[in-house]
Amino acid sequence: MFKFLNPILLYLVLLLIFQVVNRKIIQKSGAWIFVGATALVLGAASYLSYHYYISWQQGTITKFLLPPYQSWHYFANYALMQFFVHYAVSFVVAVIMWALIKIANQRFQDRFMHPEEMMLFVTAIFLTGHPGWLIYLALLLGASVFLAGFHFWKVEHEERRVSLYFLWIPMAIVALLVAEGLVTNFSWLGALIFNR
Repeated sequence: MFKFLNPILLYLVLLLIFQVVNRKIIQKSGAWIFVGATALVLGAASYLSYHYYISWQQGTITKFLLPPYQSWHYFANYALMQFFVHYAVSFVVAVIMWALIKIANQRFQDRFMHPEEMMLFVTAIFLTGHPGWLIYLALLLGASVFLAGFHFWKVEHEERRVSLYFLWIPMAIVALLVAEGLVTNFSWLGALIFNR
């Protein structure tokens, strides 16, 4: 499931640094944040697919799983299920969430999320993969309920709005770090993985 965790964590840490140090970089980047994440995942998945193919070619037993002994479909299906499908699902979820947030923002006069927050949120959903995005959303829900409760209890302002701006990326990092353990220890979550 998390075959290329290091580049994704590095990308998220860099986003977090830019988010904290210079918010204008995040504001100007906009959709390029999501495009960069997509290029990272496609590049990493293609790289791993290529190296698996080369490794299988050199193996004494695994070479029989490649052409001319097997059709291309076997390896293509293997690479798809191992490296691409988890992120394809989270990509679709991210696009759906982007559309829903865009509609909510228009309906509530941009009070729901800032444009750069929207890109950080959907990028985090995408990069957490499947079923990591479920863990990510659960962590966000828990953190937002806690922060809202604390905010309403302690803060006396007319505007009762809690911003999750600085939680989008850290919660994605936490979700990625705990997801593998949760998936292996909870069978219902592990059942969501396609290649098991």
